[in-house]
Amino acid sequence: MLQFVIALDLLLGLKGRSSESVANHAAVLVHRQLGHPLTVAVKSIKQLYDVRSQYVHAGTSVQEADLAAVEEIATEILWALLATSARDKYRNVNDWIKALGFIFSALAADRHVEECEFEGIGVPRAGHRRVPPNRVLNAGRVLGMGNSWALQQNKRT
Repeated sequence: MLQFVIALDLLLGLKGRSSESVANHAAVLVHRQLGHPLTVAVKSIKQLYDVRSQYVHAGTSVQEADLAAVEEIATEILWALLATSARDKYRNVNDWIKALGFIFSALAADRHVEECEFEGIGVPRAGHRRVPPNRVLNAGRVLGMGNSWALQQNKRT
């Protein structure tokens, strides 16, 4: 949990407004893939930030569902970053972050955002879903999350 939230914070946070900017920027990147309205995604990400704070400052244990949720969000953001870097649209991460802020502001103001703007920040077109990769849980056991090739490879060994 802690590592995922730190990674999101370092990548998406703005100095002095970390949890708010992380939640807003992350929500822009994941809300469509997770099938949530933007406001619900922002609220969910802020709740995960609170879970992290309780873990760090009070020693509260992290629920498996919270860990799965933050991992899914971090994975979606990694996919978006990889898709964006492949397009070579932005000179650096700061330019990408500015684009995320612009799109968040537009969506929060109920403005229409063109599909090309979402694609530019690494978000698939509306109605398209990424196929999550497989995760290796331990030696010899793979949790299939959509990639049958890796499952077939695992069965051969």
